[in-house]
Amino acid sequence: MPERLQVEYAALTDVGRKRAHNEDSFKVAPDEGLYLVADGMGGHRAGEVASQLATTTVTAFFDSTMREDATWPFHYDPTLSVEENRLITSIKVANRSIYEQGARAADHRGMGTTFVGALVRHGAAWVAHVGDSRGYLVRSAGSIEPLTTD
Repeated sequence: MPERLQVEYAALTDVGRKRAHNEDSFKVAPDEGLYLVADGMGGHRAGEVASQLATTTVTAFFDSTMREDATWPFHYDPTLSVEENRLITSIKVANRSIYEQGARAADHRGMGTTFVGALVRHGAAWVAHVGDSRGYLVRSAGSIEPLTTD
């Protein structure tokens, strides 16, 4: 019998040593198997707005697509699982929201964020990232491995 996938998580942000304000955002929804981290791009306008928009938009998309009859704003790829499609599409929706918000408000123009999202369901995990942020697998034996994504 395969080993059961166990998830332990913690979430905390820190302003760090170089910035005066925190541009990080996270969302943990263990009941949905959703774990998200966004790191607003330092040196860009409104990084904290972009990171918050990324995590809230992805979460909202997951909430809205819990029903089978939900409308998907981007092409559904039949070669991928429902979980993969939901994760990929939610990130595309968040990207569009960030871009549109940046186009609407002059003080948000050029805002951006990196993003890492993990969806853990049915004994499997799907991980996606945008930018230079990465997800890592920490095993009980103490090893830490960067996760690769396509």
